[in-house]
Amino acid sequence: MKLKGMTFSGGGIRSATFGLGVLQKLSKLGVLREFDYISTVSGGGYIGSWWVSWIKRLGSFKQVNKLLNPDISGDPLSEEVRPIRWLRMYSNYLAPTTGIASTDSVTAGLTWLRNTIINQTLLIIMLCTLLAAISLVYEIWNGTFVSAPFYNQASILSFSIVFLGVAAFFTGTAMRMYTADHIKSTSRFSNKLIANILMGWGIFSGLIISSWIAAEKFQFISDKTSIYISVAIVGSLSMVGVAIIGNYWKATNTKKPWDYGIWLVISSAAAGALGGYLLKLSWDLISFIQSQDYCYNKFSRFSGQLAFIIGPPLILECFSLCVVVRMMIMGTLFPDERREWWGRMGAVMHKAMIGYILLSFGALILPQLIYVFTKPLVSLAGGWLAIVLWAVRTAYASSANPSKGKSGIKDVLIKLAPYLFMVIFLLLGAYILDVLQ
Repeated sequence: MKLKGMTFSGGGIRSATFGLGVLQKLSKLGVLREFDYISTVSGGGYIGSWWVSWIKRLGSFKQVNKLLNPDISGDPLSEEVRPIRWLRMYSNYLAPTTGIASTDSVTAGLTWLRNTIINQTLLIIMLCTLLAAISLVYEIWNGTFVSAPFYNQASILSFSIVFLGVAAFFTGTAMRMYTADHIKSTSRFSNKLIANILMGWGIFSGLIISSWIAAEKFQFISDKTSIYISVAIVGSLSMVGVAIIGNYWKATNTKKPWDYGIWLVISSAAAGALGGYLLKLSWDLISFIQSQDYCYNKFSRFSGQLAFIIGPPLILECFSLCVVVRMMIMGTLFPDERREWWGRMGAVMHKAMIGYILLSFGALILPQLIYVFTKPLVSLAGGWLAIVLWAVRTAYASSANPSKGKSGIKDVLIKLAPYLFMVIFLLLGAYILDVLQ
């Protein structure tokens, strides 16, 4: 029979105006008469009943088909196309009565303003709570671990064994679970829980280790070389422990277990040695930052905060480089599943590091910078806000009228707008937190 049908989907009164455009285009193409039946659901019933009732009133499908064609119907304000004009006039269901002073427009505007203020207020409260928590952690870190140090070579070695040993256990356990069979038999919550515990332990360890280094201005440690060597040895053993607990040899299916074991020990020793050297470099950098307390320049007031901000990410980055070096040395002997796990964990860790740096900077240094650079920041904030509002407006216009072409400066600004908004939001949160303090 070769029958043709047309369906109109739901979506409220909005689907009626969309369906009207479809009918007009089909009429303009001269194919509307080829359809034998229509089917509507939910909001699609608006346009379906509107079309059928118009045909019934005029008594001529051919006449309605002509009136739907904008090239033939002529004047859109004429009486014969009143049904089309009526549908367009009352399809604005959020504010049926248009005009800037109409009750509907004012109601819609106030509703948007109310919801926006409520949402932004809740976000500001959560941001201030997070910044306040970071400020509290800094006070504990600076007052308990840095200003009143109790460290020596023996205690640092003991803490290193605990930190690296626990990290090796959780890392190996997480990698043991990262197999196709184990993922199917283990809940997703358990896998995420171990990864989150490992990430939290890494940040906690970075805070404690960075506090050892920052505490040197209160308690000088003479023999640092023994500390570096001890950390290198403990780090090498931890790398071997990760491989044992994580079942590396089972994942490789190697036919030469002795060769694999030799390369595992060599790569772990090299990674541990690199870890000791990177600890030395981190120690020198943080010590240099701490020494700025005694220099009278514009950065001296931030020396203690900077050690807190960059210390933990720096320690975690040293650990990441050690892992990369071991993978490089082992080459094809390094299991692919474990390589993928390290890659994903590295991505999670670096995201956490960036978030930690931004939030701790916003909690500790940004409030002071606001008062130091008040006038430039006010100008920049105004410019940023203008760019964000322009980008939002342009993005909505672009989505309504998509056009193909090469990306220009406008597209780049639209993509940068969310990040500029986050900068303004962080500035506002830091200022409010400083006022409340």
